[in-house]
Amino acid sequence: MNKKILIAAASAIILSSCANKTVKEDSHEGHKHSAFDLSNLDSNAHACEDFYQFAIGGWIKENPVPSTESRWAVFNVLKNENEEKLQAILDEIIEGKHEKGTDAQLIADLYKSANDSLAREKEGMTALKPYLAQANMVSSLEDFTKLIPTWSTLGANTPFGFYIGADGKKSSENAVYMGQSGLSLPDKEYYLSQEEKYTSIRTAFVEHIAKIFDILGLEDGQKHAENVLAFETGLAKISRDRTKKRNPNHTYNKMGVDAYDASLGNLPLRNMLNTYGIKGNDSMIVSQPSYFTELNSAMENMDVNKIKSYLNWGLIDAYASSINSATEKQNFDFYSTTLKGVKEMKPKKERVLNYVNAALGEPLGKLFVEKHFPEESKKYIAEMIENLRKAYRESISNLAWMSDETKNKAYEKLDAFTYKIGYPDKWRDYSSLEISPDKLLENNINMRKFRLEFMLDKLGEPVDREEWHMTPQTINAYYNPSNNEIVFPAAILQPP
Repeated sequence: MNKKILIAAASAIILSSCANKTVKEDSHEGHKHSAFDLSNLDSNAHACEDFYQFAIGGWIKENPVPSTESRWAVFNVLKNENEEKLQAILDEIIEGKHEKGTDAQLIADLYKSANDSLAREKEGMTALKPYLAQANMVSSLEDFTKLIPTWSTLGANTPFGFYIGADGKKSSENAVYMGQSGLSLPDKEYYLSQEEKYTSIRTAFVEHIAKIFDILGLEDGQKHAENVLAFETGLAKISRDRTKKRNPNHTYNKMGVDAYDASLGNLPLRNMLNTYGIKGNDSMIVSQPSYFTELNSAMENMDVNKIKSYLNWGLIDAYASSINSATEKQNFDFYSTTLKGVKEMKPKKERVLNYVNAALGEPLGKLFVEKHFPEESKKYIAEMIENLRKAYRESISNLAWMSDETKNKAYEKLDAFTYKIGYPDKWRDYSSLEISPDKLLENNINMRKFRLEFMLDKLGEPVDREEWHMTPQTINAYYNPSNNEIVFPAAILQPP
């Protein structure tokens, strides 16, 4: 988790105890929350030797990690409580009839499509077949580069990707970014390290791909699996690792599109950008220039059969959890059990809820705040934050060791900081999204395309400082450096 997110989250927990004075009563009614429960301590541990164990060893002992989780902490407990509220909202709307394009219709029908196992088995991978046919027609490098934008649009793995977001050095403007991509496993070391941990994961990865192909009745699963590993290993060799990808000074490289296009003979960037829907931009920010230079050279010797396997797998992998119950189970076995150590799947009802919450988080969040975070709560927290700002200003003014010039800079920085509380003042319009009650896979494709159009609409427009990057029902908070803002979703403003 990002350190900046943790800072904001900790602040949110502090604020939450006071927020209850105005939040509508819910499942916490009548509960008393002590400032600190001494039973959370482990008095047998030495604080100076292992403070973590000393501080919460008692809590850890009484709260073992459930078999359906890879980690367990207080946020997970809050999340479970929150899911009860979200499920109650879903239960209210899934049986009713709703006008097409309304939040209730979209949420209810998506829930039905995810919950209807028979409809999912019947639909299978019908919606993917036209795209898979395109992948199997690839016979040249040119064919491959023509498909990359389409695969990226569908959320499938491609060797690199595009997105539009705030310019890192001019935060009022949106910019086009291009960065390395294309690996199914978490990082390059999973492909290259000879440690037993990683070699066993690679073996399991090949077995996983072959099993998915076999489940879907596709031929040559083992050969496809070996091709995918070989292709992605080639990408891993030229990729930057996670540590280098986090360095903002290394990942901000502004390039003229036409000049950069001309320097990469095997990557027709301008044509791919146009196909993707990004048109008319003169510049772009390249996150890893060395990767693209090496990719450009490597593409000359790429094997067409490996490309086909990679394209097929990228598409199937993106939607495996939606195709049928067998692919969903196999996907869980590898990505959750093998990679994360999670022993068993969550119950179906919880999986469906989490899916809807992730896919249509903002429309569901709109219904959530109507029930659990009224407008007066938002105003109350805003007043509290402004009181904190005043107190901080007073603290600065009383610092004898700080010069007047430095104090003025501190005041300037304090005044520039902004915040968002609870939920957006402006909700996104989802009415054009097509959601069917019995076509889960097709719904997933439609939602990916909808999100792409939302992103593309930012091109040429100033950064929307009202946009939220978390839903109101999220148990977390974050700091956005581009806007110099802290954001407290409604759900975290509750008793810890």
